[in-house]
Amino acid sequence: MSGKNNSKETPVNIEMVSGDISLKALLTAAYNGHVEEVNALLAAKGADVNAKNEHGNTALILAAKKGNVEMVNDLLKKGAYVDAQNKDGHTALIVAAIYGNVEVVNDLLKKGADVNAKNKHGNTALIVAAIYGHVEVVNALLAAKGADVDAQNEHGNTALILAAIYGRVEVVNELLKKGADVDAQNEHGNTALILADKNISKQAYYAIWEHKIEKLTNKLNNDNGVEAHIGNIDKYNQDGNNTQLQEFNATNCKIEHRNIAMVTTQKIALHLLFTFLIPCFFMSSSYRDMLDKFFKTNAEPESDKILKDNPSHEQDNAPRNSR
Repeated sequence: MSGKNNSKETPVNIEMVSGDISLKALLTAAYNGHVEEVNALLAAKGADVNAKNEHGNTALILAAKKGNVEMVNDLLKKGAYVDAQNKDGHTALIVAAIYGNVEVVNDLLKKGADVNAKNKHGNTALIVAAIYGHVEVVNALLAAKGADVDAQNEHGNTALILAAIYGRVEVVNELLKKGADVDAQNEHGNTALILADKNISKQAYYAIWEHKIEKLTNKLNNDNGVEAHIGNIDKYNQDGNNTQLQEFNATNCKIEHRNIAMVTTQKIALHLLFTFLIPCFFMSSSYRDMLDKFFKTNAEPESDKILKDNPSHEQDNAPRNSR
């Protein structure tokens, strides 16, 4: 499969390359997806496939940034180091995650890319994918062996915390499904729920609350003692005391029905508590106004500002001081 190509490509004159110019020609050809020219440069001029420019970028990193799948695989076959880092600490995998190039992400993972590698700010590929809301990339990274869903950057922020800050609801839901720690705190002691509230990420806030309610309800189910008698049932079976077993089962059935009713009532009470009472009485007046407007008008949340990136800019645009 051929990779994506920019409409404005830089031509490469193979006959004129030498020294630093040869490196520039190689990286330009790699970025533009010119597989044949890259092969010719590597063969005829003896260029180093892992050579870096002034930003520390290798041909593989630039190909990953552009989403050139064919070029990425060709460079890997020719010995490109899959976890090479540029001056910002970005690997090819992190760069591909930033730009949402899921096919490149999958191929790099298959070739052994370190899924938990961090850039100089401590951001992993999963964290940057969560920031930019690339759901497919997030799922691909979560499926990778050994992926750390709760990895923290230099400020203690996890993928879940940053997804909540930017209102990436789909990403929040996927991270929660994969067991992300909903109570993880950053260096300021803030959780995803707190920061979703501070940044008025309404949908993310509700998604996290729903998860916490469900988690607490499940805990109540498990703590109510219905299953605590299973060991006794097994004991009665082993002893062959059928009369005792029948009596015990009848008693256990009554206990189970009672607990089901109790848990249902608790769930309703918790939902009312978390959804209405706490926000109304303990949250800020501005938040109460926001909730009032939301329920009265059923207005859609304002679209968040999309982080824009200049393709030629090599620095990480990920936030560094999320509090």
